This record gives sequence, structure tokens and C-alpha cells, in this order.
Amino acid sequence: MKNKLLFKLIFLIFLFLNNNLYSDTLNIKSKTISANKNKKIIVFKGEVIAKDSKNNLIETETAEYIKDEDILIVKDNVKIITSEGYEVLTDSLKFDNKRGLIVSNNPSQIKDIDGNLINVEMFEYDRNKNLFFSKGLIKILDILENTYEFSEIYIDERKKKIVGSDLRAFFNSDQIKTNPENNPRIFGNTISISGNDSEIGKGIFTYCKMSENKRCPAWSIQAEKLNHDTEKKTIYYKNAILKIYDVPVFYFPKFFHPDPTVKRQSGFLTPSFIDSRNLGTGLVLPYFLNLADDRDFTFTPKVYSKENPLFVYPYPWSLIVKDPVARASTFVINNLPSTSGTKTWLDLGEFLPVPLATLYVKQFPSVHET
Repeated sequence: MKNKLLFKLIFLIFLFLNNNLYSDTLNIKSKTISANKNKKIIVFKGEVIAKDSKNNLIETETAEYIKDEDILIVKDNVKIITSEGYEVLTDSLKFDNKRGLIVSNNPSQIKDIDGNLINVEMFEYDRNKNLFFSKGLIKILDILENTYEFSEIYIDERKKKIVGSDLRAFFNSDQIKTNPENNPRIFGNTISISGNDSEIGKGIFTYCKMSENKRCPAWSIQAEKLNHDTEKKTIYYKNAILKIYDVPVFYFPKFFHPDPTVKRQSGFLTPSFIDSRNLGTGLVLPYFLNLADDRDFTFTPKVYSKENPLFVYPYPWSLIVKDPVARASTFVINNLPSTSGTKTWLDLGEFLPVPLATLYVKQFPSVHET
């Protein structure tokens, strides 16, 4: 009997003199430590710091350690810093040290290494796989203030990869949302984000303003698969359908366009149809060539049913037009000022139809420098 009392006394003295507790893989320290022998629980209070074998840190004010089960119950203003640098804030959690699993059923916030904030209703963290899992209402706010909503999400710290379902992405950044009346967004059944590439399954993209009664947008592009390459700043579509007020208009097996962050990029502009009494029905298909921040070239072919093709060249360089039919008649237009003061907008269709083979472009010294 005396030996048992002596053992208890030594154990309590050890706890109070040394405020560190070491299990096989868990190191816990705090200002005060107390023990409940009947429940085999050790209570930690005041600046509690727990560190596991993978260098994951848990900081809190109150924690209880169940030694037989190797489980840590953490309460009051909990902060986790994972071995990969992710930070988690929550009210309470359960850390199963044997299984390497951290579980919280409370609203929590996860901050990744890039500063993006992930708000969840609950989460599970597998330290062996460096993997977060959550379900319910999930909202992500990135560093550009764009928002993303999911119903389920997996975050792989090691591979820097996110997989989620029921995506609702809203682009709110001023870099993207140049017009406050627009609401650029992408919805999709699934999404996989890895590095510079995002793949969305059964997605739909639109730039139109959202209506309060949730009516269909004026236009949208729906596709079996969307790929967003942030490095190339391009969105690619597979089996895409252009819809106008939810009515299918065009089908594209493959289709791509610049993402909303791009202000200038070479490519085809919006085509148009024209009708003339003299020239007949025609198609206009302009192509924009981005040469520099202050220089561009727009090639606009106009194909008519009753006349030769017409080509329009608005560009701040000089144009020389030679028409063999006019017997060496030549005229030169040298950097005409435009409304912007920097570009020449010359529509040759207002003067005469010019065959492609007779139109030449020659660079002259500019008199209107930007």
C-alpha cells in the first residue's frame, strides 16, 4: 500500500516539475499538467503545443491526452501548422495519433502556402498522405478575391492538387471583371486543379450578369470538358455548345479562347454578315494580330457573292496600294491620325475593291509615335 502511494506521489511530482509529455510519437508541453488516474487522462492548460513525428504542430490553450488510446482532444482557439506549411484555425478537434488522423466537426479555415483561404464546415486531415478532406458548404477565396464553392473537396499538400465536386467559380478580380455589370463564372460537376492546369468536367462558362430570378444567361458555352491553362491564359473546350438564352446554336468538337485576364491576344474577332445591292451578300471574318503593347494589325477579309474579295488593313504603318487595272496608278497613305491619335483606320472598301495579290504593306518612318 505504501509503495502504491509513493508511486502516485512520484508520478504527480514528475508531472508538475516537468511540463512536457512524450509518447512514442507525440511531444506535448504546456504551462500546467494534471492527471485523472481513473479516466487515464492527462490535462494540459496554458500555451499547449503538441508536435507529432511528422513535424505537424497543434497550438491551443486546453487539451486532454488519453494515453491508452493515444488520442489528443484539443479545445479553445486551435491552430494547426502542417509539415507542408498549411495553417488551420478551428474551435476544437480530435487527433488520433495512432492512425495519424485529425478530425474536426466545427467550422474551420485552411490557409494554403499561397495565401488562399478555404472555409469548411468540417475537415479530416491524414498526416500520412498529407491530404485534407471536407464536405458540405465549402468556399475558397483566392489571393485575387475570386471565390469558388464546392460540396466536396480533397486537397493534396504533397502534389499541390485539388479535386472537388459541384464547382461554382465566380471571378471577382478587377483584372478579370473589367466591366462591373459582368459576372464571369464557371460552373461544373467536377474539377481537378494541379499546377497551372484546371480540368472541369461537364462545365459551363459565361460572362453575363447574374439575374435575381436565376434566369438563364444571355449566352453561355457548355462543354463535356473544360481545361484552363493559367500559364497560356487560355480556356480549351471539348464537345462545346454555344447557347443563346439556353437554346443551342453552334456545336464545336474543339474550341478555345483567351481567359478573362487577357486584354490583347492574336485571334479571330467576331464575324458578321453584310448585304449590299451592288456587291451582294457577304461574310466579314476579321483576324487580330497582336504585335506589341502599342502595335497591332487587323486583317479583315470581306467575301462577297457578286464581287472579288475585299481586304481591310487598319494599321499604324504606311500602305502602298497598286492596282494593275488602273495602269500604274499609285497612292500612298502615310500614318493617318485616328481618333486615338496613334492608329490608321483605312477601309479600302470605301475606295475600290482590291485583289489580294495587288495589296502590299510597307513600313515607313512613323510620324505619330505613341
